[in-house]
Amino acid sequence: MSILESLPCPQSPWLAWIGIPLQLFQAIFLHPYFQIHHPKATRLYRLMVIPICIYMAFATVPRRTIWPIEKFVHFNFGFVTMPTFHFICLSIIFGFHQGPVFKSEVELFNQEDPKPNPDPAGRDEKLPPAEDQHVPQDDTKSSNYLRNRKSKSKRRAAQPANTSVEETQKVPALESSTVTTHSAKTWVEGPPSIGELARWISALIMNPRGLMCTWAPPESVVPIERNLKFGPFMTMLILRTLVMHVWFQVVCALGVEVVIHSKADVNHFLFQRIGFPDWRIFRLYTGGAYSGFALAGGLFNIVEICIILFLRKVLPENNSFRPEPVNPSNYPPLFNNPWFRTSLTEFWGKGWQAVFRLHFLFCGAQPMYKLLQRHGPTVGKLGAVMGAMGLSAAMHEFCLVAVSRIDPGFASSRMFLSQGLGIVMEALFKQFTGQKVDGFLGWGWTFGFMILNGKPMVDSWIQRGLGNGVVPFKEWGLIHYLVPFGPLITDDVYAYLKSCVKLF
Repeated sequence: MSILESLPCPQSPWLAWIGIPLQLFQAIFLHPYFQIHHPKATRLYRLMVIPICIYMAFATVPRRTIWPIEKFVHFNFGFVTMPTFHFICLSIIFGFHQGPVFKSEVELFNQEDPKPNPDPAGRDEKLPPAEDQHVPQDDTKSSNYLRNRKSKSKRRAAQPANTSVEETQKVPALESSTVTTHSAKTWVEGPPSIGELARWISALIMNPRGLMCTWAPPESVVPIERNLKFGPFMTMLILRTLVMHVWFQVVCALGVEVVIHSKADVNHFLFQRIGFPDWRIFRLYTGGAYSGFALAGGLFNIVEICIILFLRKVLPENNSFRPEPVNPSNYPPLFNNPWFRTSLTEFWGKGWQAVFRLHFLFCGAQPMYKLLQRHGPTVGKLGAVMGAMGLSAAMHEFCLVAVSRIDPGFASSRMFLSQGLGIVMEALFKQFTGQKVDGFLGWGWTFGFMILNGKPMVDSWIQRGLGNGVVPFKEWGLIHYLVPFGPLITDDVYAYLKSCVKLF
């Protein structure tokens, strides 16, 4: 924390948080009207504020941190440093992106710039096909490619541009995108209303996986189920979230108890406090990250849907702030069967959550590919994998170090860089043998390799305070059982809630 504390930060809270409105305007200037009518000015602004947003994100970490840091590492990791990384990557993406954001806007840019504009810098080049989510796929075009692509036929303005059979299979319910209320012609001819901008920005920010965007992941990464009815969809969403809540409770009741009282030695259970005998078994590994991410994603979707339903209920139909109806196809599960993946390439590329996929592609994989493609497409592709995994390593290293202390062994970096090397080894294995890693042996390789390299990282996190302040299982109250992420509530927070609600 000492490095970040040494960064000068404005004392005024308004100036300290200036990065948020600056990035908000970055997003606003990605709207088709501003990109088409004021391309140079808006692009210049989006590029100029990138260093300001990055600096303020780093400089304000100590101000946003919950103290004492040794007791709130898990809170600060999830609610301070992880959003900081997300904020920094979005600023870079919003600054350098060119062309349409949503798939329904592609034709606008085709109409404004009907002839392809070759890019001497090579921006229109695609990466070769890849299975890994961290490597740009064939269907993930560069921004300039989407902007300069020539329309094959005239389409209605409100109709999505990429409607071929192949692309339609990869597009989640474009017909009810929240950004297609007004015609594309209106967007181009006049500035958008405040209500339209609010809906456009909301659709962009509340869509972390970019399912409605031009950079949407293919269905092999995020499967889309169409023609869902709202009632059954909500029932399944709530049930899935409840299951993840129970799973997370079990992880905290067992796993957290172990790691706290064994001081990062997870070779045995220390369950005396909850009535279990002290007996040795093989190392305990749980789905804590899986259940935590899935629970957070389910809660995020439920809250978003409730807000949309409320606004549609209270706002008149002609109000520009009134959102479009909820489309269940825009809310697929966060994970894609990661436990059944039989290779590291499939696990990280198709099974794991794709929330940070664009970050790793845009800020990690693509720069490395551009740098190394001169040595051949294979070298460029392998470099892209390492670039994505390198950025993932930097993210996890920063998120922990910023709210604790430096790990001299850099266990987090070694963990994710090793995953990149594992993916590279799988690619080389396929190239030399003609067979890809698969089957039961592939499954054993995948999870054995992750456990082998992941344990030092988890041990390092525990030694730096992850889990400190969590209430032991036998001391849980009703709040810890019922409230999502309740086991992470510290003694101080629990005492405050208990004083507010006497029932608990």
